[in-house]
Amino acid sequence: MEKGMGWRYLFFARETNSKGVAILFNSSTDYILKVKNADENGRYLILTVEIDNTDFVFVNYYAPTKNFENDQIEYIEKLKILLNEKLEQNLVLGGDFNTILNPSLDKMGGSKYNTPVKYTSKLEDFIEEFDLCDIWRTKNVDSRLYTWRQRTPLIQCRLDFWLISNFLSSSVTKTSIVPSIKSDHSLIKLTLSGENFSERGPGFWKFNSGLLTDKDYVDIVKNTLSECDDKYQNLENKNLKWDTIKKVK
Repeated sequence: MEKGMGWRYLFFARETNSKGVAILFNSSTDYILKVKNADENGRYLILTVEIDNTDFVFVNYYAPTKNFENDQIEYIEKLKILLNEKLEQNLVLGGDFNTILNPSLDKMGGSKYNTPVKYTSKLEDFIEEFDLCDIWRTKNVDSRLYTWRQRTPLIQCRLDFWLISNFLSSSVTKTSIVPSIKSDHSLIKLTLSGENFSERGPGFWKFNSGLLTDKDYVDIVKNTLSECDDKYQNLENKNLKWDTIKKVK
């Protein structure tokens, strides 16, 4: 934890200047830091913070570039695992995702389809599984603003965005994209305001797809299916057998 110019901040970066992430808190903000999780390569910083007796999960994420799609996929899967236990909390995730979610609106110039397809699909699954929303796009349905630009040839993309828990949408009073200095990226701003932030109520159950890479979990499921197959193979009611075995498979 560092302090300076009216801000307290947590910063994590590699020894080189190639990447790093930080989360800053105004010195006047009364908060309790509960959990910190930082990537050793400076790609993400996850903080669970209590403010006014309410837990928030703040994430700053810097994805690898499209030239390293396997790394992109690896990092989004890491985030899914790390955030899985925080589904019911107020989640605010922002950063440079190094892809676009809507080719027709979020890119100008270059090929509309020159994006990391597999990674983008994983990111979309992540958004759906965690019930998140791209809040700037939600508030600006048809607008065309970009957060990154290349001069020659001219290409502009919206690579940076805020993903927040859907149930926080009504608490967003402002979200904007504004110019920055000494950077080829713009700033993305988000303002949350409310007196009664709380954990969301019961929702639809969502399967944690990260478990599919857990060998012990996969073995347990296979064994259970095999046991059910043996147990119910002599059922006379074919419909019941279908519901108990075949449909599961």
